[in-house]
Amino acid sequence: MASNRPSSASRWGSCPFRSSASSSFSSSSSTRQSQHPPRQQQQSQHAQHQQLQHAQQQQQQQQQQTAVARNYAGHFMPRQQLQEKLPDGSARFKLCKYASEMLESLHAIRQEDCLCDVTLHTADTAADGIKAHKVVLAGSSEYFRGMFTRGMREVTMSEVCIREGNITREALCQLVDFAYTGEIHITQDNVQRLLVAALFLQMRHVIEACTVYLEQQLDQSNCLGIMEFARAHDCMELEAKARRFVHQHFCDVSKNEEILDLSAEDMAEIVQREDLNIK
Repeated sequence: MASNRPSSASRWGSCPFRSSASSSFSSSSSTRQSQHPPRQQQQSQHAQHQQLQHAQQQQQQQQQQTAVARNYAGHFMPRQQLQEKLPDGSARFKLCKYASEMLESLHAIRQEDCLCDVTLHTADTAADGIKAHKVVLAGSSEYFRGMFTRGMREVTMSEVCIREGNITREALCQLVDFAYTGEIHITQDNVQRLLVAALFLQMRHVIEACTVYLEQQLDQSNCLGIMEFARAHDCMELEAKARRFVHQHFCDVSKNEEILDLSAEDMAEIVQREDLNIK
């Protein structure tokens, strides 16, 4: 017997609510799926991110290690070293640049006004003092070595004034710089002041440098003046070379006004020389 009850399809027909809800649910589900990728894909992306971070960390560590290695090689590893093998199988190493690098370090320490234990002054009391380290001064000057190592009162003094020797502050400053750097700038204007100060402080390297400079400057217009200056300061080698220059170039020297300043004894000594060149 056929039933008169309508089928479920006919009962619900095309219910707009049911259709809309179904489509809405389907759309929402697909949207969530697109916004949230599958777990396997998330794990893959996370692994890739970790690998990238690990690679970046390794690169940074490598760069840091390279920088440290370069710094170590540039400042601490032996350079230009001499090696001497000994009979017992050991070896003696000597770093050729160690002394100069040590001086550079001491000079930098002085420029920072660090560990300075003495301030030098000249007769010009209005000028600022020159700070230094006693041990460096003693190592470069026999005068300072005697002052700071032989029981003189300056051993315990932090302020030392050098009034003797006609030393100017400028010359003293240059000589102190030389003690740290081994370099000095010599000109026609400062050579005599530097030589006078170096002679008083017994700094033989500067004495030699000034002497060589004056020898190179010898000409017919200044040889007599250099000869007199050298004799007045007991620079016998410089005096001898200046005198020899006068003998060899006497005709040209005699035309300059400097010859009028010669004493009678000096003139007699020159003209009586057998090696006098008068041609």
